[in-house]
Amino acid sequence: MKKTLSAILTVSALAALALLPAHAVPPGMKIEYKGGGAGKVIFDGRQHRIRGNSCINCHPDIFVMKGRNNITMAAIYENRFCGACHNGVDSFDAKKKENCNKCHKK
Repeated sequence: MKKTLSAILTVSALAALALLPAHAVPPGMKIEYKGGGAGKVIFDGRQHRIRGNSCINCHPDIFVMKGRNNITMAAIYENRFCGACHNGVDSFDAKKKENCNKCHKK
């Protein structure tokens, strides 16, 4: 009986979590990257979330979860990582100099 109740509660909890909106970064969390000479990059999932994106838009196909993503501007210019969407079609073009400060902060 306890196993059945435990199973029901587990399934119910998972179903409730599935109904919550997915977040690119959990609320209140930001990810900071060094960013080289152009300045650091602070990824705040809120900006992506308010535009209708969720974790599954980028993970695991574009970015590895809890792994090392070797994000470079060369890779982005090849439409990898951030460049998969920031290509001038789906979102602003990461290749255009006037857009550098949208990601890089000195």
